[in-house]
Order: sequence, then structure tokens, then C-alpha cells
Amino acid sequence: MQFRDKTLAPIWDKVERGERLTLDDGLTLYRTQDIIGLGRMAHAVQRRWSGDAVYFVLNQKIEHTNVCVLSCKFCDFAVKKGAPGAYEMTSQDILARLTPEIKEVHITGGMPADWPWERYLDIVQTIHRHLPD
Repeated sequence: MQFRDKTLAPIWDKVERGERLTLDDGLTLYRTQDIIGLGRMAHAVQRRWSGDAVYFVLNQKIEHTNVCVLSCKFCDFAVKKGAPGAYEMTSQDILARLTPEIKEVHITGGMPADWPWERYLDIVQTIHRHLPD
């Protein structure tokens, strides 16, 4: 395999031999501008592992609340309790958004000060009862 970025060739040699890549190898892959070469490497590895088969997981992102006590500088999502647009979902609200074909639920959101640990646990247990697989 040929690469525009010559630093990819020794990494490709390792991949072909089945050797574990180092942190430096990972950084080289991350920093390369040779996206076509990187894509060719990834495609070759994928073909070796799976042939023509392609797999995916149908998931659902749930943002259980946007109410948060934190004020993270990067967050443009959170609001304070009682603010316009603030919401807090119950376990039943969350279940109403899930369908049987969902195989993974990704839960993100705020951290309300008044939510006990048990409320989070109830959300996870309720989802697991509804979608056990």
C-alpha cells in the first residue's frame, strides 16, 4: 500500500504483521493529513475482520434533563432550575421515547442538585426492564 504521508508506511507494516500499535503510532494516525491513505488502511483492516459485512447499532440519545448545578464553560445546554425551557424527564417520559428496535441508550444531560442517586438508578433499571437486550 502506498501513502502520500510516508510516516504511515511503517504503521501499515505493523498492522499487516498483526502487531500492536503504540501511542506514538496512534498520534501519527491522528495527525496525518493523508485521509485517503488512512481510510485505505482502515478499509483493509475492516475487510480482513468482517469481509463485506457491515454492522451498526441502532441507538437512542436521551437527555434526561437540562437542569444543572454546574456551570461548565463548554456547555451551551444547561439551565438553572426554574429557568425558561428547563425540563426534567421521568423514567416514563424516557420510555415513551424508546422503541423496541433500540439496542443502546446513550444518556446525557444535566446534574440537578435535588436528584438523589436512586432517581438515576431508577432510570437505568426502567430502561433495562423495557429493553433487556
